[in-house]
Amino acid sequence: LYMNASLELEAGRHPGKEAVPAALLYYHVEDPSVETPVELTDEEIQEELSRQLRMQGVVNSDAGIVERLDGEMETRSDVIPVERKKDGTFSARSSVLTRQELQLVSDHVNRRIAGIGREILDGRISLDPYKKGSEEACTWCAFKRVCGFEPAMPGLSMRKLEELDQKEILERMSEGAPATDIG
Repeated sequence: LYMNASLELEAGRHPGKEAVPAALLYYHVEDPSVETPVELTDEEIQEELSRQLRMQGVVNSDAGIVERLDGEMETRSDVIPVERKKDGTFSARSSVLTRQELQLVSDHVNRRIAGIGREILDGRISLDPYKKGSEEACTWCAFKRVCGFEPAMPGLSMRKLEELDQKEILERMSEGAPATDIG
């Protein structure tokens, strides 16, 4: 959603130019600490702090964009979730999407937001939290005391989300699966 809004804003600021998404990244704002049973050098401490502060998300797989995001990267980036193999290609641990895949995600988000908007306008604001493995939406929800969701109540249950990898999610999006089926 933020990517779509940013692209729209940039297109308005730069008419006639194409805005290309570079990444969808999340930065965990915290003050990390390093605890270890052995004494570390200042460099080792800095490496561990960098590892803890490394952003999560996905990056555009265009080599030029990766270079702009981390110009100091050699084999593994300290700031974005990307690393290269010896042949220069991205490793399996890299979190990258092609430009077309980023567009697929963008289109999916637009369909999802439109669907949510229609539901709200139709007056449907049902309680519909999810469960994925051991993770539950209600665990971190600031409104759980207000909404009154209780799975033990008749007619209320959590949606169970499938465990899908990135490839499966993108395949479902490209096949035009309903936005609610993917999450």
